[in-house]
Amino acid sequence: MRAAGPAAGALLVVAACGSVALGLLAGVPLFDGLAPPPAYRWVRPPPELRSGNKGPASVSATVALT
Repeated sequence: MRAAGPAAGALLVVAACGSVALGLLAGVPLFDGLAPPPAYRWVRPPPELRSGNKGPASVSATVALT
């Protein structure tokens, strides 16, 4: 069973190289998935992105210092 880890790693490398060589993922690593990243939330968007912009979400947190 010790060969399962290296074999899985080798298979991942072969799959990544094969997908790039065949043009299936255009160089995108397999661990990033196939979905596009979420839209960026601009504070001051450029003019061409102003119509679909959502403002940044606010976050607050309390951290106890000991």
